[in-house]
Amino acid sequence: KHFHVACLHTSPMLQVFDGTRYSAIFWVKTSKSTCKQGTTPWYEGMAAAGDVDAQFNLGQLHRTGHGVPKDLSAAVAWLTRAAEQGHAFAQGSLGGMIARGEGTEVHATLALQWAMRAAKLGSVDAQVNVGRAHLNGVGGLRRDFSSAARWLRRA
Repeated sequence: KHFHVACLHTSPMLQVFDGTRYSAIFWVKTSKSTCKQGTTPWYEGMAAAGDVDAQFNLGQLHRTGHGVPKDLSAAVAWLTRAAEQGHAFAQGSLGGMIARGEGTEVHATLALQWAMRAAKLGSVDAQVNVGRAHLNGVGGLRRDFSSAARWLRRA
């Protein structure tokens, strides 16, 4: 059998001071369709065992439907587990899902709390979201242009 298709999966694994470090995982498959079928079975065991990066990755895969069936409730559950362990990308992603009501009810205050945690850990996207929340008075905040400017400059 000849293998003609290589699938690449990249995922942000660790934020560092001068950028983002990425992992690259290659699968060699016989067709493009097989690249999307069961390509991440190792994440489930690692995530269940408490691996924070696997929890984040599995949450993102459930959110997008890549490699696993799209399941926003499962995405929220896995992202919550990673976020509670201090994973900045999970915190930011979870905050966004809660703000949009994806897989859970909309809860502006809780969404802002997760965004703040991610922003304090250096997530640029979360810093922008926190700045916007201050600018617009979202999540229980009163409009505060000074705080908005501080977060947006930080981003």
